[in-house]
Amino acid sequence: MIKKTKKQIEQGPNQRELDDALVAIIMNTKRKKRKFNPLEVADKIKIAKDELGSLSKIGERIDLSSEMLRQIYSVRNCSEEVKKLIRDRKLESYDILHRISKLPSNKQMKVAEAVMSGELNSEDVRAIVSFYKDFHSGISIGKAIERIK
Repeated sequence: MIKKTKKQIEQGPNQRELDDALVAIIMNTKRKKRKFNPLEVADKIKIAKDELGSLSKIGERIDLSSEMLRQIYSVRNCSEEVKKLIRDRKLESYDILHRISKLPSNKQMKVAEAVMSGELNSEDVRAIVSFYKDFHSGISIGKAIERIK
């Protein structure tokens, strides 16, 4: 393992780390089989963002929309329980994870479990998030799931 000097750490990732991050992002998007889980891809996006300054600059560099990058990057906002499922590769859809990340942390696992059991698909999760945003004060997430199903 190569140790970095304090100066290298302060300067952020070096060119090789940036290149590795960009390659990892490219190799783990628009594919069914991915080497990295979505959290690892989000970490690679962070490395590239720290170096290049924005998601749009990453997108320009690798010909990927900043919206797609934003969705992948948002998986970092998932609860720790959901992150464990991601690490265990039980949840891998960027779209579903992006939607789940929009829910309050204490509501995310219920939706994640429904996705894993096959009760909900991507469109259902999108509808639940929208429904929950509109009516969250008077309805439980379980009732929102039932209503959408």
